[in-house]
Amino acid sequence: MVVRSDVLRSTLLRKPARRTVGVGRRRLVLGMLLAALALPGLTAVLNFAHGRLELVDELLLYLLVVVLVTLVGGLWPSVLAALAAGLLLNWYFTPPLHTWNVDAPTNVLALCLFIATAVTVSAVVHRAARAGALAAARAAEADVLLGLARTVLAGDDSPQAVLDHLHDTLGLAARLEERADDGWILLASAGASDGGATTVLPAGATLRLVVQVEPGAVGDRVLDGFAAQAAAARVRHRLRIQAEQSEALSAANRMRTALLAAVSHDLRTPLASVKAAVSTLRQHDITWTDADRDALLATIEDGADRLTALIANLLDMSRIHTGAVEPFIRSVALDEIVPLAARGLDGAAHLIVDVPEDLPLVCADPVLLERVLANLFANALRYSPPARPPSVRAECVDGPSTVAISVIDHGEGVPAADRERIFEPFQQLGDRRPAGGVGLGLAVAKGFAEAMGARLSVLDTDGGGLTMRVDVPVSRAARHPARSRP
Repeated sequence: MVVRSDVLRSTLLRKPARRTVGVGRRRLVLGMLLAALALPGLTAVLNFAHGRLELVDELLLYLLVVVLVTLVGGLWPSVLAALAAGLLLNWYFTPPLHTWNVDAPTNVLALCLFIATAVTVSAVVHRAARAGALAAARAAEADVLLGLARTVLAGDDSPQAVLDHLHDTLGLAARLEERADDGWILLASAGASDGGATTVLPAGATLRLVVQVEPGAVGDRVLDGFAAQAAAARVRHRLRIQAEQSEALSAANRMRTALLAAVSHDLRTPLASVKAAVSTLRQHDITWTDADRDALLATIEDGADRLTALIANLLDMSRIHTGAVEPFIRSVALDEIVPLAARGLDGAAHLIVDVPEDLPLVCADPVLLERVLANLFANALRYSPPARPPSVRAECVDGPSTVAISVIDHGEGVPAADRERIFEPFQQLGDRRPAGGVGLGLAVAKGFAEAMGARLSVLDTDGGGLTMRVDVPVSRAARHPARSRP
């Protein structure tokens, strides 16, 4: 790749005059040197063998030397060689010898045809060399523009990527600027400027591309292509930002709509129960038995618990969406976290816990892990039938470098097509909303799990139901030595 870039630079970064000639200075010098050596050498050889060859043979031999000079040095060395060869033929091999006079008209015609043929061949070779140099320059330009197109199509579509490609390919410092009220604002740059000559190319109505190179030293199509792509990348970058902002606003609107729907039903229901129970207890004209009073107080407590859980999930979801979750990762013991997560849940006494005490410590935020497991436990308790209570099992997997915590329920399960949707906020399977749920438990659990580097996945339960598995990495300090307990 480096070699290819060097070839492109040497082909494109030439002076315009040299590109037009098609033959470099080195070849020009070599052609002159070949003519200076070959013509006298051939003259000495033919002069030694004079009388054995006809004039036409000598003309052809000199023409061969002129063609060789043309192939090496191009037009001007070959023209000079043709003229010098004509003079040498006239002086040494055309009667009368060693004079500039020519006694036979046919010899005059032969010398003129020789010079004309030599110059014509030189012109043809020169045009071919010029066309070859132009074709090489066009091929180099095409390679550069093709590489730019590949960069853009590969997804690296930004003004900075376009300028980086220009700098990496041609070694030119460049910057993209946008017009403002008080001048030009720098949007992107590549390479360090050394204060040399620059070429300014317009890139749309308000943009310009400034390249540190002499005007005309690089093909206009190449720099115009970079300018157009940089401007287009700028426009596409703005469109992407606007699309992201629109998507964020749309998501926020969907969140607000779902939140209002949840508040209108799931939050008002426990509030209505609490209000009715309190109003009933405040009636002094009725004598309540201890059992009635306990039932009303239980209703108030249950409603308060449901409100507490709902509001906690709403606040957690808000923290996740605003990026305010900052986990504090440390080594924790699962057999201490699992009981805390199950505490206070309805039906937690029926949860079957299988968490060995000799499990290694895991890397997690204890508070976030407790919230993840609490939501998974609540979900499993909600959907498992009374005859088949849910269970939680923890075991080492992958080496062991991971502890898998499986929360297993025996409910109806979730179809494979809906397993991604159940993690979206305010989504519940089949829109069946049990009492006290707004569809945030699994969304909060997934968000907290990902925040602390764990992974939450959905599996089928043998015999029917759903298994929510949380993979938590093992603490590095506990991977090799066994965990000691006091």
